[in-house]
Amino acid sequence: MRDYAHMTKELTQGQMLYVAARMEGKTQREAYRVAYPKSRKWKDSAVDAAACRLEKTSKVSARLEKSRTENLTKAALNRVDIINRMADANSLAYAAVKEQQQLTEGKVINKDALDAFIKTADRLLALPEVKQDTDGNLLPLIDTAAAISANFIDVHRAIVNRNYPEFIFTGGRGSLKSSLASISVILALLRDRHAFAVCTRRVANTLRRSVLASCKWAISVLGLTALFSDTVSPMEITFNPTGQKILFYGVDEPEKLKSITLPDPKDKIKILWWEEYDQQDSPEAVRSVEQTLMRAEYFLSLKTFNPPPDENQWANLEVKRIDECASERVLHHHSTYLEAPREWLGPVFYEKAEELKEINPKAYENEYLGIAVGPAGRVFENVRERSITDEEIAGFKWIRNGIDWGFQRDPWVFGRVAYDRKKKILYIFDEEYNVGVRNEDTAAIVKEHLKTPVPNTEGEYEFLKNLPENRVLCDIAEQKSIADYNAFGIKAIGASKWPGSVTQGVKWLQQRRAIVIDRKRAPLHYQEFIGYRAEEDEKGRFKGYPDKDNHAIDEVRYAVAELIGNTKET
Repeated sequence: MRDYAHMTKELTQGQMLYVAARMEGKTQREAYRVAYPKSRKWKDSAVDAAACRLEKTSKVSARLEKSRTENLTKAALNRVDIINRMADANSLAYAAVKEQQQLTEGKVINKDALDAFIKTADRLLALPEVKQDTDGNLLPLIDTAAAISANFIDVHRAIVNRNYPEFIFTGGRGSLKSSLASISVILALLRDRHAFAVCTRRVANTLRRSVLASCKWAISVLGLTALFSDTVSPMEITFNPTGQKILFYGVDEPEKLKSITLPDPKDKIKILWWEEYDQQDSPEAVRSVEQTLMRAEYFLSLKTFNPPPDENQWANLEVKRIDECASERVLHHHSTYLEAPREWLGPVFYEKAEELKEINPKAYENEYLGIAVGPAGRVFENVRERSITDEEIAGFKWIRNGIDWGFQRDPWVFGRVAYDRKKKILYIFDEEYNVGVRNEDTAAIVKEHLKTPVPNTEGEYEFLKNLPENRVLCDIAEQKSIADYNAFGIKAIGASKWPGSVTQGVKWLQQRRAIVIDRKRAPLHYQEFIGYRAEEDEKGRFKGYPDKDNHAIDEVRYAVAELIGNTKET
């Protein structure tokens, strides 16, 4: 057990009174007013803020943790001892009844012994079941009432009773869905001696400050800190009495997910938590991970996310289907901050929520109430920003280049894209843009970007005109520029600009599972794709797509023109 002595020896009288009140079961607000009587005249919000600050101090948080651990041990010992004594008394009473029956050949019953047997039996049956793990070991007693909001009680029971193998939690900020998920991971681990857990997000470098922090919070609020330890490299949490682990992986590390090994043949991954579930590339990507990990007879899957604005985003559509068909395998639960205990979130949270509600009601509905309000004019909800490595680029099978002509007012834009037909994912990984530059100079820039290594040489590169990935597709309206490029040795091809092609191209891009943009390699593309907004009339109805701030978007449409016109690629 951890040594708390150096952390707790200098508490003030007020801090000691506060800790004592909290251990008696009082809320933060009640405990603060007991410890600091002057605060009884303060507003509730001011008391809540002061109590939150107090509990965050290292001395007070350490003392609370120490007291919870001590109380947990005492409670478990005392309760087990009492139950054992009651069971012994019940057995003795039953033996006395049987003995009297045998002595009198069933003609006389020891009424006192019978009364004692019935009373102890009733009390034993009325007691909550003593929880044990799969090997019969008594589990620590845990006060979940201090950690689970009232609106989650029924869902918590459904998880404990294994009523469903899969649970989807949606909601806005402060809805406590991730809190419930992290608590459920810890409790499920404790209930099964051979259960291991995996917590995941789409990108590994987001794990530490989200799911790892949330699981550590759950362990603390359940009063179990002394029983767990954690490391960052490898990122995992260990239940020390048994060696069970919670493992943390990004879906961008598929090789690590496939190479998980467990210490005992009986051990299995039985718990999987998807945080920010909607950020996964597609349902197919989710199924791939599940097929890798699901090996246990019962597998608990938890999925949490804030619904994105677009009702047609794949995760929103998945939840809609579940709600409509009343699935027997999946339970969907939606929550908002309005159902959470106010003191758990603190006054600042509510101030920010009300501020956004006043400034931007639509954004408030999406961010705080978890409502898919529509894309709010944003055209490309499928943009995903991440780094694209040289190794990935080397492995791309389909690469094309595009150019949107420009000179003085509008920029000349060059870009390179790759497309994964199977996954329907578009990658944007290279760009150049400039104004006031002649065709001869921009052609030289393009050639530099399209050079490939010369075999059997040390670091030599050359531009090969006839490679399919070196073709350049351009705005067909600029026939002179296309002719210039061909004269300079670049195979430039005009991409059609028929009526409706802009709308068709934009819709094709919208329908990709993801448009992955490396922000460092292609900053203009990222800026335009993220910022591009549909035109709306005075009533907020869709009018069309604006022909401004879209030079990189046009360049991408030209680069993929052969796909847009191909019905097999829709």
